[in-house]
Amino acid sequence: MTQERPNGGSQEHDLGKVVQMPPQEEILRKLQDAGLYGLTSQTDTFFQRFSEQAADHEIVGAGLNMAWELAGYDTLRQYPSVVRAAVNAGFDRAVDAITPDPEVAEQAKAFRRKVLEEAERQRKAAEPTAEDLGVADSLKDFDRYTQARKVGDIVFEQVTRKAGQRGEGIWMEDWREQEVNPFYRQTHRGFFLEQYYSSPSILWTPWGEYHIGGSGSGWPEEPRQAVLNKLGVTLHKPEVNNEMGTIGPIYAVHEVDGVALPNPIERPRSQFAPYEEVKTAWKSLTQQYRQSQGRSPRK
Repeated sequence: MTQERPNGGSQEHDLGKVVQMPPQEEILRKLQDAGLYGLTSQTDTFFQRFSEQAADHEIVGAGLNMAWELAGYDTLRQYPSVVRAAVNAGFDRAVDAITPDPEVAEQAKAFRRKVLEEAERQRKAAEPTAEDLGVADSLKDFDRYTQARKVGDIVFEQVTRKAGQRGEGIWMEDWREQEVNPFYRQTHRGFFLEQYYSSPSILWTPWGEYHIGGSGSGWPEEPRQAVLNKLGVTLHKPEVNNEMGTIGPIYAVHEVDGVALPNPIERPRSQFAPYEEVKTAWKSLTQQYRQSQGRSPRK
């Protein structure tokens, strides 16, 4: 049952209040005033599509969500999840900025919260538990740590010149002494080796993201394959190319120095080891590693 309202106003509907949305040009202007439109070509494409979906329609709060999701499907599905998350974080601001009736805006935000809560509930229900994943690598496992460092050494066996030197050959910034980043790429056990452009430079570990090297020259096929052969890899995720660059491929590492490794498993984000616990373990293992090499431990 609906009740008519003057043009530009609202009306009642079984799904909530209905509002007449403004033209696309006005929506984009309001998004720009809110600091959401006019930032990058990728996000602008999204908001242009969103405004097309919403403009000049009579719409309820759930309909604004539908317009948002359709715009995301059309323009963002090829991008990494971090880009989609950054755009989605602006939903409340966008709805508040463009919706003539604040009540409809609140209904849209409440509807989205409910949908996201249900999606999170379903995700957790489907996510494997620690018991499902089996035995995990210990953060105090010195053998696994030394294997991670050995992967870095294997990569650098193919680096034949230093940064700034002229001539043929591969160069890459040496980041092997840097600490891990526990916020990303933790594994439940084992290693994955991620290629960045042509460089095999990012190792997924139980402690998180371990950058073996930084910027450098391109890697020809032969030395890159030599690294992969020494690690007995299999393909985990194929290469993806989009406007953000070249991501992957990502390989499962099955051996280091002839020693077989457990089949690697990604750690679900909800089960990531705590940041400080990881950093403490990595620092302790690094000191132990340096002592085993006859080097003075870092303070």
